[in-house]
Amino acid sequence: MAGAPLAPSTSQYDIDGDTTPGLRAGASPLLLLHGRSDAQIPANLVPAWATETCKRGQSVQLEWFSTGHRVPYEAPSSAASVVFPWLADRIAGQPPPSSCSMPQP
Repeated sequence: MAGAPLAPSTSQYDIDGDTTPGLRAGASPLLLLHGRSDAQIPANLVPAWATETCKRGQSVQLEWFSTGHRVPYEAPSSAASVVFPWLADRIAGQPPPSSCSMPQP
């Protein structure tokens, strides 16, 4: 149909019907950068999600920033000071942070 928006097929993105973050542990460690003033994903929801993800066996490191939703764009230096060392440690084969205690926003 001309002019109709293209919608992805369900099978393309939803392989097994379970794509909600935190419902199962992923194979890779997770670094989560979150802004305390995020209006799209309220900060008060993040600790519970991260804790549930930890309970499922996923390694999670949650870092808070005094920004909104777009942490790397709103605080590039601060984000880089967390992201680059974290990535370097993973590349070097260092184990991901194992503590799943989540600081509040």
